[in-house]
Amino acid sequence: MVYNPKNCFHINQTEFGSFMDKISYKIKLIVADDGERLPIMINNGELHYYANLYALTNLRMRNRASSTVENALRSIIIAHQFLDNEKIDLERRLIGGSFLTRPELEGLTRAGIGRWIDFSTNRGHTANPKHVL
Repeated sequence: MVYNPKNCFHINQTEFGSFMDKISYKIKLIVADDGERLPIMINNGELHYYANLYALTNLRMRNRASSTVENALRSIIIAHQFLDNEKIDLERRLIGGSFLTRPELEGLTRAGIGRWIDFSTNRGHTANPKHVL
């Protein structure tokens, strides 16, 4: 598979509205009775098991702020959306002992550097490449 920048996850303002209709991943904020906030990742209305497991065990259990957890989940959403757009089943590849090819990794990097989406407000903003890599 050869990397094609036209298939990348970049967004401009005219495409932004139609792009948001295609995203099946969302971040919801759960607020407990004691006020603790926990962002969770949802895919097509269901909890995304592995992303939320990572957020709980590697971030929240280390006392990371809810905004840190939310930012990590946003990055995971961008990666999953890229994989979906490219029709890549990463779980199947990992079970088979392989990962992403170099062109796919470059495409994923470009997708992350493109435009970040605020999944709670559906607004886009330009990412700072220093914070993406």
